[in-house]
Amino acid sequence: MLALWGREKLADDIQIAPDPAAVAPRSPAFGGVTLAWNCKTPAEVDAAFAKAIAAGAKSLRSPEGTDYGGYRGYFADPDGHVWEIVQAPGFGFTADGRLILPD
Repeated sequence: MLALWGREKLADDIQIAPDPAAVAPRSPAFGGVTLAWNCKTPAEVDAAFAKAIAAGAKSLRSPEGTDYGGYRGYFADPDGHVWEIVQAPGFGFTADGRLILPD
């Protein structure tokens, strides 16, 4: 799935400046792009976030509820790529784990 947001809005959701220095050791600045990992439940978000941090990711925003009824957190991987781990209402999953978008 591809979702497009404005750079300012995305930075605001992560709670970082649109162009901060050194989001992660190899990253000179926030590039305006995130990768998203969709989960079935808030508990899965928490577990995935904890696993990422334990593997060396830098926490940018701890998981918490959203104003749209979801649950999400953000981290930067060791190469500086920003990831969102999210549980979004209305999104489903097939038996083999593929994401199903709402109508």
